[in-house]
Amino acid sequence: MKTVIRFSEKVWSRIRDHHIQPGKRCETLSYVFARTTKAYDSTTILVAHDAPVLLLDEDCFEKRSASSVRLKKAVLDQILFQFAGTDFNTLINIHDHWFDSENTAFSRIDDTDDQRFDQYLRDRFEPMLREQSSFSVDRPIFNVSTVICDGGASARLVDTRKSEVFQPLDIQIIGDRFQCFPVSASWSSAEDAPEWLNRHRDFIEPKQQHWLGLSEVLLVGAGGLGAILAESLARLGIGALTIVDPDLLDDSNLNRFQGGCPSDIGQQKVRILARRLKAMFPELKLSIHALPIQDEVLEDVFSRADFLIGGLDDDVTRYYLNAASVQYMLPYFDGGVSVETRPKVDFRSRLSVVLPGTSACLQCSGVDVLNWPAIDEAYAHPATLSIKQSAGYVLDRPEMAAPSVYGLNMACSAALMQEFTNYLCGWGPVTTNSLTEWRANRHDRVDRETYPSWPAENCPTCGFRSGLGSEEPLPRPLPQSEPAPSIENLLNNF
Repeated sequence: MKTVIRFSEKVWSRIRDHHIQPGKRCETLSYVFARTTKAYDSTTILVAHDAPVLLLDEDCFEKRSASSVRLKKAVLDQILFQFAGTDFNTLINIHDHWFDSENTAFSRIDDTDDQRFDQYLRDRFEPMLREQSSFSVDRPIFNVSTVICDGGASARLVDTRKSEVFQPLDIQIIGDRFQCFPVSASWSSAEDAPEWLNRHRDFIEPKQQHWLGLSEVLLVGAGGLGAILAESLARLGIGALTIVDPDLLDDSNLNRFQGGCPSDIGQQKVRILARRLKAMFPELKLSIHALPIQDEVLEDVFSRADFLIGGLDDDVTRYYLNAASVQYMLPYFDGGVSVETRPKVDFRSRLSVVLPGTSACLQCSGVDVLNWPAIDEAYAHPATLSIKQSAGYVLDRPEMAAPSVYGLNMACSAALMQEFTNYLCGWGPVTTNSLTEWRANRHDRVDRETYPSWPAENCPTCGFRSGLGSEEPLPRPLPQSEPAPSIENLLNNF
């Protein structure tokens, strides 16, 4: 069972600044409201950038010491009353071990306090929610306890109704740089990594390589770009990889599908990739789905993943992945390529990165990445679509087979993988959008320092879907919608 709590860096920074202060000698408390998403083999707790955070002042406490803290009953009642009036299903209490430096763990006092509070929630608070249905939403409550110190943190689910009262949680912080405090933080030196990864030792720290081995990437697209990305991720040392693509390999794919052979024609691309990857990397945990990513049976894959990577050629699916990235707080790396033949041959590639709660998404970035006429046609209600067509917003596009070439896919994959690794290792500001055009010798790039775009409050994705997890259905296209290539949209508006 995979168990993760994922914080927006914006919220985590506020919490940390409140708890870790110079000269501090007493514990303090804070509370955060969040959402828990459960899948068949995972539990993910999402703390979005706009989550309610309650930072408590000194006069809120009945007792404070170096190793314990107790709230006044009236203050706790007010916190629970405020929580009851929301639709959040997760209450997180946070205290600090200001005396620890690098790592910290729960004490016996913490165990007693957490069990006592959980029993109160189960015996008094949850029954109240059921009785006061006109005021609050009756829902199961998840109780999370977190302890923070100067250089680390620990978190756990608490449920006194279960035989194992405490369930440890990996902590992930989604910001300009990825941070994590995994439960199994057992690295000690570069020698802990497998020998075949020894060429990483000069630029990937042992703890970062350790975390790569614990991480799961969801890769959507197993075509010319996706096949190269899949192998690149495995060679980087990713521990688990889920690949989604419904297509079969045909002879026109052989010029760019890495590892494809004539004998593979007619087989599912994901199965061809899986055979090849398992032969090269027997320890890789690999899961494949020969279905469209929008299929409802696949929504659990977002809950289990740590990162989302798109290697696609259509904006209908890209729009869906953008929404899933924000909704499940998954850092999203998306690549695209295009070979233009008119008026002259040109080769173009682009990269877009979404850091939920930190950067703007594809919908509000200010860079026109998505082909909105194609998306409207796929998602809009027929009446809405008819109005837009009559207003002249939807243009007819002739369907044609898009030319493609292996080298261009390799270049795009290299750029994406470099930025993905940069995000994990923190070498420099993360690129949020880049565009390369061969004929004009053009390479435009913006990153979190040169163009630090933020999630827009009025964005239909960032302003509505942030951290909702499975509580809200993802936007699915209408049946029989056709994907549409769209890199020229970015080129014309960058």
